[in-house]
Amino acid sequence: MSRLTRIGLVAVTVALAVLVPPGSAGAAKGPPAAGTVYGGHTAHGYPIVVTLDRSRTAIKTVGLYMEADYYVFGNVGRGVPVEPPRLSFGDHVVVGTKIARSGAFEATGRAVGGWGEHVGLFTYTLSGKVRGGQMRGTVRAALALNDPATGQPVKTVKFGTVRWMAVSEPGRIFGGMTADRYPVVIELNSTRRQARSVRIPWHASSETTGWALSETLGPLRLSRGRYTDAWSEHYIREDGGHNTFDYRFALRVTGTKASGTIQVNVVETDAAGAVEGTYDSGVVGFKARSS
Repeated sequence: MSRLTRIGLVAVTVALAVLVPPGSAGAAKGPPAAGTVYGGHTAHGYPIVVTLDRSRTAIKTVGLYMEADYYVFGNVGRGVPVEPPRLSFGDHVVVGTKIARSGAFEATGRAVGGWGEHVGLFTYTLSGKVRGGQMRGTVRAALALNDPATGQPVKTVKFGTVRWMAVSEPGRIFGGMTADRYPVVIELNSTRRQARSVRIPWHASSETTGWALSETLGPLRLSRGRYTDAWSEHYIREDGGHNTFDYRFALRVTGTKASGTIQVNVVETDAAGAVEGTYDSGVVGFKARSS
C-alpha cells in the first residue's frame, strides 16, 4: 500500500500553517538563518517557490501553480528590471521585484503561452512581506485568451485572490522545478530522514485532451537520502466509469540539492470496462535546491 497522500484539482483547502516555520516546534532547534530559496504553498495547497538575490533585496524568480475553471497555469518566471516591449510565446517575466526595507513587495508577472487552441496572456500580482525565514501574502491572477488567427479576445479567466506562504530554511526546505517548468517544493523533517511533503504538479496528454494535477506526496521515509515507489490509485466516477492512475516516483536528497522523477499513466474506462482514453506524462525529471 502506498504511503503517499494525493491532492489533485479537487477543491482542497489547507491551512497555511501546514509548512513548519523556522524555529517552531518540529523544526530544527533554534532560529535557523534564512536563505534565498523560499518554498511553500497557496491556500489551495499548490506549490509556490520564490527565490531572492544574494543581498535579499530583490526577487530573482517566481514559481507559481494556479487553477480556475479547468484552466491551469504552472511555470517559473525570472525577475527583470524592465518588462520587455514585446513578450514571445513561452516567455514568463516578473517586474517590480524590489523588496522594501520593511520587507514588503508587490511584483507583477506576465507569461504568454497556449491553452488548447487559444493563445493566452497570464498576468498576476504577487504581494507579500518577508520576515526572516518566512514570507506571506496574496496572489491575484487572470488569464486573457485570444484567437491566434484573428487576435480577437475570446475569454478572460479570473483566478481570484489567493493567500500563500513560504519558508526558507537551508537544508530542510527545497524549491525548484520540473523539466516542464512546474514549481516543486520539498519539505524535510528536522532529522532529514523523512520528506514531510513533496508538492509537485504534472500533466499527462493524449492527442486531443489531457490531465493536469498538482500532487502533495508524503510523508516519505528516506533511506540514505533516497525514496522510490510505484503504486496505483482507482477512482469511481459518478457515471459509473473508472479512472486509474499508475505512478512511479523517485526522490534523492544530497546536501542542499534534491532531484528525482515522476511518471503518471492515466486510463479512463466506462461502466462496462471499455477504455475511453489513455494519457501518459512520460518520465519527468525535477531538481530543487535549498540555500
